[in-house]
Amino acid sequence: MTLETSLPRIRTVIIPCAAFAAVGTLAFDVSWPVWTAGATWVWLGYQSAVVSLSEIGLALVAAIGWLTTSGASIDSEGAPGRAIVIASGGVLIVFVGLSAIDAAAPVLSLARVVDICLGWLACLAIARRPRLRRWLILAALALVVVELPLVIAQQVTQSTFPLQSLTFRGAAEISAKDAGAFVLQLPDGTRGQRSLGSFPHPNVLGGFAATVVVLGLPVWREPTRVRWYALLAWLLAWIEVGLSFSRAAAIAASIGCVVWGMAEVSRAGRTSATLPLTAILSLLVVLALGSRLLVGDRSNPIGGAAAADRWLLVQVAGDMLRQHPMFGVGAGNFPVVESRPPYDGVMVDPVHVIPLLVAAEAGLPAAFAWLLLVIGPAIARIKWRAYSAASVNHSIAISVTLLVLSGFDHYFWTLPPGRSLFWIAVGAGMTQ
Repeated sequence: MTLETSLPRIRTVIIPCAAFAAVGTLAFDVSWPVWTAGATWVWLGYQSAVVSLSEIGLALVAAIGWLTTSGASIDSEGAPGRAIVIASGGVLIVFVGLSAIDAAAPVLSLARVVDICLGWLACLAIARRPRLRRWLILAALALVVVELPLVIAQQVTQSTFPLQSLTFRGAAEISAKDAGAFVLQLPDGTRGQRSLGSFPHPNVLGGFAATVVVLGLPVWREPTRVRWYALLAWLLAWIEVGLSFSRAAAIAASIGCVVWGMAEVSRAGRTSATLPLTAILSLLVVLALGSRLLVGDRSNPIGGAAAADRWLLVQVAGDMLRQHPMFGVGAGNFPVVESRPPYDGVMVDPVHVIPLLVAAEAGLPAAFAWLLLVIGPAIARIKWRAYSAASVNHSIAISVTLLVLSGFDHYFWTLPPGRSLFWIAVGAGMTQ
């Protein structure tokens, strides 16, 4: 067998292996800090430049997408969507780089430039290789199945079990009774564990599961055997959304599926099974989460002290933006700046609205560029007739899901697994 005849077979194996490896690093991530700002009271993850497994996985996706030359590509028919992502990504990189000039910790801004460049290349690589995109979605559905035993074990044990024994982090297991646990805290003092699987936080698990719910919708059109396996994983993803007790994830998954389902009904002129099934699942998830609102969860971010904290973060971000509207205070520097005068540690967390966080850190042009990355592929598909109606519907659903998640939490910008998930989802929204 010659090298020329063996290359296609090698690619056939490499692409799915790379996809499964990259997606696996989202859940089983580990980071190695290479520099830290030394800010008082700020969590190490918010003030460190790191190398992480999820970033290595994203680099693998970029390499596979750009170095393989076989398979379909969007080069001939995806120019508008690709052009928007190229332009908005370029603007984002430029302004994030410029934000380092007056940043309190310029190294953090430069590290964020590297992160964005890597994600941008991976996103475009996914768009160039629909086959790679398909395998990434199948790998994400498989990861949902892998995570389910961990999610259930955490409910049974009311702890973070088995993170200490099964993940690379080696983090100590925390009981729902311990201080700092990821729990629902009710007025009577009852504490219920929020599942996080092997992710760093329950909200990240919820965001991953919600994204997979929407990314996996077109798999329903696969051959029967694949379709039923995908449907099972899709339903399990909804269970993980519910057990993470993330309202943002439940809302994002529900809206994304309903947007897609309604568009499918309009396109096909018949009822899509997705619409009633999503309505039922959404109702069940909302009822499961409803105790946090109706019974009075003290950790409820829309009421009590948590709401005040989030509103204070919005005010701090607005103040930073008023003082630095063009270039921000430095990408990755939000918590570091909070820890110093004039804020003096009044809060040491990033604001939970990503467009506002990007604007405060890197300026208004960077925030507009980030938003265009999310909605640009959908806009291009709506305006360009060469795209199929099905691909337009799915692209819109992905954009809506990402926007909802980005409006309630910051992990798409601040945490390595969240950033990698974001770029994979944006790339998936550019091609079918």
